[in-house]
Amino acid sequence: MKMMKSRLRDAAVVYMSAAALLLLSSIDPAAGPLTGPEGHADGPADPAVHRNGSEQLILGLSSPDEEGVLIVQHHKGTVRITGYDGEMVIVNASPRYVDTAVVASGGMKPFPGHSIKLHAIEKHNVVTVSTNSHERTIDLEVRVPFDFSLHLEKHAAGDVHVHYLRGEMEITSSAGNVSLTGISGSAVISTVEGDILLRFERVTPHAPMAFTSVTGDIDVAFPADVRASVKMMTGRGDIRSDFDIEVDRRQAKTQTSESTGIQRAFLEDWTYGSLGGGGPRFLFRSYRGNITIRKSGNHPRGAE
Repeated sequence: MKMMKSRLRDAAVVYMSAAALLLLSSIDPAAGPLTGPEGHADGPADPAVHRNGSEQLILGLSSPDEEGVLIVQHHKGTVRITGYDGEMVIVNASPRYVDTAVVASGGMKPFPGHSIKLHAIEKHNVVTVSTNSHERTIDLEVRVPFDFSLHLEKHAAGDVHVHYLRGEMEITSSAGNVSLTGISGSAVISTVEGDILLRFERVTPHAPMAFTSVTGDIDVAFPADVRASVKMMTGRGDIRSDFDIEVDRRQAKTQTSESTGIQRAFLEDWTYGSLGGGGPRFLFRSYRGNITIRKSGNHPRGAE
């Protein structure tokens, strides 16, 4: 953990070190497909990889046998992060809207690839990726070794998909759904307009977590033996779970106005409880959606 924090402190330096950019050659087509853990495919196929005009960077790691951190700031477009059994960081970027039709006047064709600005920096296993997605819609796919933490900031419309990572996940999104599957570790996820879906295989003991959405639903699956103290609130939705959550009795509070002397009594908005006897704090907050806390393996069709 101390080594991970040291790498995070280096991240700011890494992000500013433009001279350290590593732009390597594309993947060898003969190398074969990348696979996820236990023979799974490394997440759903991303059409961005196959679009006309896609670009690719590959970076080596300073210490391939140690944990890493991926830092991404992205604006318009989908982001997909996938863990795989390898030692390189592979970055694919593709423009969302590419018109390859012949232009009527003069039969001219556009060259879509020139529109992408793609940068990647690595130092001490901290990898920072950026594009010009603030200027145009770009779909981004990054493949990293399994033992990677993720720090992602999403500033405009577009979904986020994360598969098969083992580490600390911190994701903020202003618009779009956020889904994480096959995850081990801990997560702090926040989105304004979109649903949150997480499927944990294992959780880090003693690590607090938080899941917040303004307009969307929150659906999180934990291993059956998880231990946590939960804090939950939704404004217009329901809270439901197949865990035996020991719910604390909501506390009554009173307030007295100093100017009018009027006294007001009300119940606390938050609902508290414990999973497996209690543990680190897990916070769930949705203003307009439902909150679902389920056991891993108990997933509705299409939500695996």
